[in-house]
Amino acid sequence: MRPSSRSAAAIIALASTRALSVDAFATANVDKKYSSLASRTDPARAGRHHHHHHHHRRRGSIFDNSKNRSSSSLRSAIGEATAGTTPPSSPSPSPSSSAPPSWEELSNTLRDATTTTSSSSSSSIEPTEPLVTLYRDTNGWCPFCERVWIILRAKGIPYDEQLISLQNKPEWYKALVPTTLVPAVLFHGETGEEGDGGDGEGGDSSEGKKKKNERRIVWESDDIIRALEEEFPNTPEMLRDTPEYDAAVKMNDDLTSAGFRFIYAGRNDTLSEVDRSERRDAFLSELDRLDAALKVQQQQQQQHLETTSASSDGGGGMHFRLGADFTAADAIMIPALERWRIQLPLAVEVDILEGRPALTKWFEAVDSYAPYSERVMGDEYSWTATNSMFLRIFGGGEDEPEVAAAIRRADDAAARLTESFAAKAAEEREGDDDDDDVDVGTRKKFSTEAAYKLVSNREAVIADCTREDPKSQRHLGRASDVHAADVALRIVVGVLLSEGDPIARARESTLPDMENAKDGASAARTVAARLCVPRDMGAPAASILRAVLAIVADRLEGKMP
Repeated sequence: MRPSSRSAAAIIALASTRALSVDAFATANVDKKYSSLASRTDPARAGRHHHHHHHHRRRGSIFDNSKNRSSSSLRSAIGEATAGTTPPSSPSPSPSSSAPPSWEELSNTLRDATTTTSSSSSSSIEPTEPLVTLYRDTNGWCPFCERVWIILRAKGIPYDEQLISLQNKPEWYKALVPTTLVPAVLFHGETGEEGDGGDGEGGDSSEGKKKKNERRIVWESDDIIRALEEEFPNTPEMLRDTPEYDAAVKMNDDLTSAGFRFIYAGRNDTLSEVDRSERRDAFLSELDRLDAALKVQQQQQQQHLETTSASSDGGGGMHFRLGADFTAADAIMIPALERWRIQLPLAVEVDILEGRPALTKWFEAVDSYAPYSERVMGDEYSWTATNSMFLRIFGGGEDEPEVAAAIRRADDAAARLTESFAAKAAEEREGDDDDDDVDVGTRKKFSTEAAYKLVSNREAVIADCTREDPKSQRHLGRASDVHAADVALRIVVGVLLSEGDPIARARESTLPDMENAKDGASAARTVAARLCVPRDMGAPAASILRAVLAIVADRLEGKMP
């Protein structure tokens, strides 16, 4: 298959925005705990490009355990994070009691919650042994890491993670990977059970015997993806050796190249207004070409469905790049397009979806594709909040009127989104499946993920939201009362771990009395505004957490009963 060009440098430059001023949640731990679980939720059918990366200073994180280690089990992760606590002996804590649960009680309840989720969910929280380790950037913004990350989840391959600081790479990683770049994947040398229908082929069919392969490290995202295809042939195929696939990859190269030239034209003082206008037109033309290609694909897909009477319930109605199945062609498109959809209207007043219905349908498909949307996808707030930093660093400077106006648009949009956290989460809940049992179980999984983040990183979170001299996002208010911040966050975790819908519980539960409730509310709002997706957690978990934080803050301030 044709190697893709390095025109994806445009994606890399855009990707740097995810390092963001929201340095609150650059996790070094929770993703490794959830990775093996997440890689097996909804395994389905991800990208290629030569690897490159953009250095950016790693910013401090309030949701950072600072322990770069791996684990294949969420329950073992909680055991590590809450070591020394007493075994659970009481039901879930209720935020309606006279005082919020202690961190010890919350830790115990969290441990119980993972056990309950494991026994009631089709996705086991106690995963099978990881078969690979993914080495990716700590901040979660490298587009090439993103593609490999999506593919691992799409193929349902159990994996661990090691997060690598691009600014301060550990010596062991430099020794392990000759290029010292990310991503890299370590194949553990076992591909499953022989004779059980797993990834192993042939050989002894005796039960429980592992197929042993070479333990090896692979770098460069193209090579990693090909190696994953070869090593795990019984997982959904991502690459296609077809003219249609090659054409789709080439079209994406052309689009990202045109996008790069247009977006960064403002940094080139030698360009005339005519030159800049031509670059804008070229970019819009490439977007139109993509939309036209998607339209043809979608029409052909619809004709096939009508001919075969296929049911969209089986996935036939999903409009991915090459049809009903997610492929690597989609994965290579995602990093640039997910950023552009949210950031370009703010940065350069270009809406890539305007007048492009086929591209809109493609977004609907990938947004509903669980291997991507539940953990890898960035959310609207995070991309919006990063935009002003992106413009300040790469946009040419605030002294330029157009850049200054774009920065104001981004800051204003982020402020509006913070005011709608609770309403947005409620809309997402109403848009869920009609099956209430499924919805409750799904929300429980995500609220548990959010609770784990707060419990295991509580000291760093409290320290950050009460800092007298914050290192970034100085415009956000900080609490001055550490105890009030502690109490407010314990209330939030108690809500997240309570039975039933956490958003409804946040609104309806009787909150405990607390001194300096105003500072507690300030702390909750700061944490909500500094959470970054997907760096810190998946978008569904972040949506629930932000909503609960916002509702609790409103109630502490007396804005809600």
